[in-house]
Amino acid sequence: MSRLVPALCLGLPLLTACTGGLVDTEVRLRLDDPTATGSGLSEAAACGVDAAACTPTDLSGRIYSGGAMWGELGPDAWEITMLGATDDVILDPSVDMGGELAFSLVEQTVLAGRYAAPDPGDEARPISRMEFNFDWLDATFTLPDGSPLAGEWVLRTVFVEEAHAPDVQGVMMQGDKLIRRADDATFWWCDKDACSPDAGALAAAPMFEPALTDAPAAGEGNPNYRSFAVPLSEPLSLTGDALRQPDGAWTAVFDMTDAVSLSVPPAHLDGAAQLLAAAHLALDADAAPISVSLGFEAGE
Repeated sequence: MSRLVPALCLGLPLLTACTGGLVDTEVRLRLDDPTATGSGLSEAAACGVDAAACTPTDLSGRIYSGGAMWGELGPDAWEITMLGATDDVILDPSVDMGGELAFSLVEQTVLAGRYAAPDPGDEARPISRMEFNFDWLDATFTLPDGSPLAGEWVLRTVFVEEAHAPDVQGVMMQGDKLIRRADDATFWWCDKDACSPDAGALAAAPMFEPALTDAPAAGEGNPNYRSFAVPLSEPLSLTGDALRQPDGAWTAVFDMTDAVSLSVPPAHLDGAAQLLAAAHLALDADAAPISVSLGFEAGE
């Protein structure tokens, strides 16, 4: 996401004069899935034996920055970067990398946030989508009885140039895909034939998502990340005056129906390497099944 405000407004000393200051807020992230519970995954959520897609029962990971575009996309849009590790990231998420905000949709994570207040105004402007810079996303899904790999699995997709995590041996790079059974402590790297917690032990290079390794177009946000854009399931319009009130609350309810696609049906998967090759997280914001219902309660 690129910040669409005058360059002089990016400096903290000038923030109050340019934007009216930083506004404290709260962001609740949760999953729109009645089959998911905080204590485990429901059998009703399992993918069909011949399914071409699965609905994750959790989406978790680590956020570097995230927010929503207020106003029609273009030079007049205002970027509400409500999630970021520091004020510098909130003011300009297009530089640096390394997220610090962990979340889980099934646990209904509540994150404290801040964003640069827009100019005053009663005119309502639309919000059409949310955009995030994730270090990685973990999609948990269940393969059904009747599949040789029946059980719960976690697919990790890496969106940042470089990242470290306690459940991965080695350095994760942009575009990497990893997998583990839900009850395993460590993710596996896989080539087309085998998997290992040690990428160096594989006979060939680990699998990756080609769409996430292409060079971004000039000026498209933070060059260290591939942004994850999520369209709103229903339109939301807010006024500048509402956004300027402190202590407002956002609720983002994610619909993950069929968000993990499978190029090979579960009935024909017989190894973790084959599963990782077949499983992909939906990444195209224009065609992907993932959407979010965004709500906002203004502060007083």
